[in-house]
Amino acid sequence: MKYLYEHIDTIKIRPSLYVGSSRISDLYIYLNGYQTALRDLKFTEKTLLPLPFWFFHEYVAQKFDYYESTSGWCNMILDQVEHDEQKGFNLFYLLFDEFKKLKIDKSFLAYIGDSQRKFHFSDKAPKKLIGYDLNAREPLFKDPLKVYYVRLSNLKKYNGYIAIVQNSDEYILERKIFRDEKDVLNYFKSYFGNDIFNWQTYNVENINFDELN
Repeated sequence: MKYLYEHIDTIKIRPSLYVGSSRISDLYIYLNGYQTALRDLKFTEKTLLPLPFWFFHEYVAQKFDYYESTSGWCNMILDQVEHDEQKGFNLFYLLFDEFKKLKIDKSFLAYIGDSQRKFHFSDKAPKKLIGYDLNAREPLFKDPLKVYYVRLSNLKKYNGYIAIVQNSDEYILERKIFRDEKDVLNYFKSYFGNDIFNWQTYNVENINFDELN
């Protein structure tokens, strides 16, 4: 996220040079294209913080008490400023500065045992679609070893929680900021059953995904 966040800060200084205007809608379109380019170039997050930018949708939704973030940060911000594009642009940067300051308050980990793994590969756990065949489904996590959840600080109204599942060769971040601890624990229970887990405190200032083992 370093490259993207530094670029967003640079845009603030001379928006017309990069975006062509100080309209939040133009900024939104530009940043979507920039992120697509980063994905095409295989840029990946090495650490949890700063949070991947797609969590900004969730942050804005919680900030303004939206039930969900599906309308996107641009539309939610515009709703707050009566669809004034310039005011929306300015509000974006106020919120973005807050978002960048999110820290890990507490974190926890648990190991996936045989019973949790058996539940996950059974018909009881939710499955993801394979391609476009609605009847073709597979487990969401191919080889789950550990799970983590992180409580964030600096959120104004909610602490906020992030869920992480570690497979044998990758990590998976759930693209959601859970509003309370019960919600994030229920997320894990839906995939791994009710006999979960012996949670251990995992005290770190950041999580380096390359070092998870």
